Amino acid sequence: MTIGMPTDDIYQSAWQCALALLGRRACSRAELVAKLREEGFPDDVGRQVADRLVDYGYIADEEIARREAERCFLRKGLGPLQVKLRLRQRGISPELIAETLANYQAAERELCLKQARKKLSGLPAGLAPAQVRARVGVYLARKGFSTATIEWCLEQVGTEGVTGTP
Repeated sequence: MTIGMPTDDIYQSAWQCALALLGRRACSRAELVAKLREEGFPDDVGRQVADRLVDYGYIADEEIARREAERCFLRKGLGPLQVKLRLRQRGISPELIAETLANYQAAERELCLKQARKKLSGLPAGLAPAQVRARVGVYLARKGFSTATIEWCLEQVGTEGVTGTP
């Protein structure tokens, strides 16, 4: 029997299911409750199990948010709008999302410049400056950068990639 859990069979079953789910992949509190619901457990049971797992330290939304943001910013080159969307999809609270994104705010412009230069290096030769600007701008918007950051970035890179690669 698990320490601190009610002895009711449904709680024990939900507890075992939750541990199995967490053994495969770390998930947020909201994700775990949703997965337990998909497995057929009532929401109140899922919330109680998730609360207990938070108490034991098996679920830490702060750690999930930090790792997901780091992965998105540093490995995937995504901007804050895309990162915010991914964190919301994982059930992270708006307050924790704002706190997590604040840690990367200073690096946003640098990351945007890096992504713009990456896009510029892959453009075909002979494009007009307006075409280059449009293609790079749309690329950065899809990556999740704000309009203000994209405009700033496009001013910084100027016409360095107007000729494209030979």
